[in-house]
Amino acid sequence: MTLDELPAALAAAGRAKDAAVRDSLPERFAALPANPTVGGVVEMNRAAHR
Repeated sequence: MTLDELPAALAAAGRAKDAAVRDSLPERFAALPANPTVGGVVEMNRAAHR
């Protein structure tokens, strides 16, 4: 994303969804195994944003 594209992207962002994703992350991290892989953390984060 370029700096010129940023204002439109911010305007299109779903603020309620963003807050819900943010608030779900501690629970999602807690559900990961004791020693998660980088790939596991990345996939968890991607799943949170779907």
